[in-house]
Amino acid sequence: MNKAHGKHKSYIKVKRVGSTADRLRELPYEKRVCRIEQYPSCADVDASDSGTAIEDYINGIYEAGVEMQVIAAEQNRGTPRFNSKMIPPHPNVDNDPLPRFLERAHEKGIIVLSYISMNYNKPLKNIHPEWLMKFLDFGKPAPENEGWWCFNSPYRDWLPKYLIEYLDNLDLDGFYFDDTNWGSHEGRPFYPACCCNHCEKLFRDETGLTIPTKVDFDSIDFKRFVNWRYDKFTDFVSHVFRRVKDRNPDVVLDLHYYARPTTEWVDGHKLNPLKLDEVGSHYFIEAHRTVRESGFIAKVARSMGTPFCVWRNPIQELSECTSDYAPF
Repeated sequence: MNKAHGKHKSYIKVKRVGSTADRLRELPYEKRVCRIEQYPSCADVDASDSGTAIEDYINGIYEAGVEMQVIAAEQNRGTPRFNSKMIPPHPNVDNDPLPRFLERAHEKGIIVLSYISMNYNKPLKNIHPEWLMKFLDFGKPAPENEGWWCFNSPYRDWLPKYLIEYLDNLDLDGFYFDDTNWGSHEGRPFYPACCCNHCEKLFRDETGLTIPTKVDFDSIDFKRFVNWRYDKFTDFVSHVFRRVKDRNPDVVLDLHYYARPTTEWVDGHKLNPLKLDEVGSHYFIEAHRTVRESGFIAKVARSMGTPFCVWRNPIQELSECTSDYAPF
């Protein structure tokens, strides 16, 4: 049983097999190098009785040597697969096979993380539209904001509470954070953010400057804004991770960082160390666009002090794994 977050006094019954601490003592996360991001149909909230059974799938990946599996405990960019009090849950949540999937995986000692979109939550748009990112003028019409959140808004306190609610309701070992850029996240190019009211006040208070609303690298003040924004992203990640770790010390938090050759300032990810080791967390850099990316990001990872972080696109394939991240 876990006490619900905050002042809520009731207890939530979750069937747990061992604990994350037990599994990490058996094999630490940084030594679990056979990791997959895969969304099998047997664990889908709308799964039918046809196809591979959960037990057969778990036995298959266990025999293949998988030590960490990423699944999705949310649907459609933000709909939770548990009875959340913060976001309307999936309508079929009471018949969801995910708890049984987690139980079977943990019986085999497999760490299971949930995919979480760090900057993207569609249902929250109807609840807190005042927290949405505001895009800079990038020389083209900006896209409609589909649910992309400013990291300087109260979203920075809302998100760790939401992650803790996940851990109170599902036997997860942690989270695999994707969609971590500070800007739009559909189509290309991504549009940079943010110059919303929250950012405007914070930037003025901390620098004495007026926040820029248009991209202009001929301006020294704009360059200062870019560096300020880098630092604020690092601060946001550390803030969220510390809050979750304070409540769940053994939780695994693994961040998708965009430090690769195809990344530019728009994403808000600098090459300087994130210092996630100081909050007991991890990061990885996805490599699947060009062959040369693996060498580049391996050098970045080494310079930042992480022992393992490269994710490569499919070299082998598991059943139902085409175009996902199979072991490399």
